[in-house]
Amino acid sequence: MERLITEHKEVSEYLDTLKEVRNFLYGTSAWKDRESIESFFVRRVVSHFSFEEDEIFPRLLSGSAPGKAGELIAELQDEHASIQELFEEFRAARAESPADPDADVKLYSIGRNLIDKLLTHAAREDDELVPVIRENLHLFDGLDAARDGGKR
Repeated sequence: MERLITEHKEVSEYLDTLKEVRNFLYGTSAWKDRESIESFFVRRVVSHFSFEEDEIFPRLLSGSAPGKAGELIAELQDEHASIQELFEEFRAARAESPADPDADVKLYSIGRNLIDKLLTHAAREDDELVPVIRENLHLFDGLDAARDGGKR
């Protein structure tokens, strides 16, 4: 549970920064630092999605939280897939030839869309998923200890 809270906070803070950048930069130069954007997604977003899908969602579905939670989880998993697909488009655009004059414009467009989707997704998880988790904290007893190999 601690990991979920910490990761949500870190991702939200980074996305807030990117949102501010997105709001005042209309040129493609904001996307020149493609490596750090890609690194952030690999380190934080992809691993966060995996943690939710491997640890959080199964516990909610197997516990006393199915019903509405099942519907929400299915929708969040669809959002994860959509965001990861967009991230792969970002990576592909990043790999395109620097000589292609449209590559930066394409990268910028994909990047803005990616940030928008992530911001919407993160807000939805904060507003809808976190309350379900809080209502079902008993399903997460021992999660942090199990993850740490019992070293608490």
